[in-house]
Amino acid sequence: MADNPSLRPPDVSTAPKMLAVHSFLLAIVLILYAARIYTRLQPSPHMGWDDYTISVSVVLATTRLGLIAGACAHGLGRHTIYVAPEEASVAFHLIVIAMAMWCWSVAFVKVSMACMLLRIKNTPGWQWFLWLGILIQIGTAIAANTTQLTYCKPLRSLWSFDPNAVCWTTKNSQAAAYTTSIINIIIDIMLSLLPITFIRLMHRPLRERLVLALLMSLGLFASAAAIIKTTFIKDFGPSTDNLYNYSNLLMWNTIEELIGIIAACIPTLKSPFERVLGHLGLMSSRGETRTAYGERRSNLGYLQYGDTTSFQMRSLRKSNALGKGADAVSEESILPTRVIKEADMTITKTTEVALVEEMKDQDSVRGAEAGNVWKAV
Repeated sequence: MADNPSLRPPDVSTAPKMLAVHSFLLAIVLILYAARIYTRLQPSPHMGWDDYTISVSVVLATTRLGLIAGACAHGLGRHTIYVAPEEASVAFHLIVIAMAMWCWSVAFVKVSMACMLLRIKNTPGWQWFLWLGILIQIGTAIAANTTQLTYCKPLRSLWSFDPNAVCWTTKNSQAAAYTTSIINIIIDIMLSLLPITFIRLMHRPLRERLVLALLMSLGLFASAAAIIKTTFIKDFGPSTDNLYNYSNLLMWNTIEELIGIIAACIPTLKSPFERVLGHLGLMSSRGETRTAYGERRSNLGYLQYGDTTSFQMRSLRKSNALGKGADAVSEESILPTRVIKEADMTITKTTEVALVEEMKDQDSVRGAEAGNVWKAV
């Protein structure tokens, strides 16, 4: 019956769609990642653990594209009946490696987001909560790899079609995949919504806070991709047509991974997005002036970014040097680089000291802490 040509499915391939989606999203990832690293190296290097971990994820994601492209060249996306056994063996071998790397790529994305949030607040509860999330994510990646390595004995039977292999039951393998997916979704949602607890306290207009909350919660799109991917787990397991059945699962795995990297990179591009959103009218200019170079600054900048008084004084000393060395001043400097009148400087310093005292005396210290959300990235 199976050899009857009239009963065969059409010889079609999902590989072009899979590779197009992967290539398009990876191109966006590389552009945003390059911009992120550039801002971390200018005007002086200030890389953090969130940058190192997202770098690992980008390397893994890029390598995975090569592996998946190779698997497609050997039959991934086509119905197995049309693929020669030796070609299918190579494809499955590449798929096993790509899936093992995916576990860690996704894990490092979430670890990167957690490391960024760790710099926002130093309270023990906040720190312990995020470290617990990091440990759970790493443990999930280890468990997922363990599942893959023990799925069949011997391991090579995953791609060599050993008839004597002993493999997990379909029910158990799917249960493991569902568990991993659910944990990833929960952590994605947690990391996406946590910044909102601080953004709502920022002393900024509601529209601006909504924009910042949106930028910081882009990880929810990765959660949505993970939910869609979960619906294809039913195709995971022993089958005579896995080259075709796995294609949708692999594609949505990739979408989840790459959207997660995009969501982790966008909030770190503070200055470019501030300028773009300002031109679009989504960031308010109330309480802001322009420097000699046309850049916006806020008279209440330390409330917006959570800057300390010592930072304010350092910025003031830099701006007094008749505008020299303006290019070396950090993008987070909120004082003008142009020469200002001594009377204006006195008024500015008096106003800032008064605001600092007010913050210390009132509950608005929390608002300054909330500003660290945008400074930390």
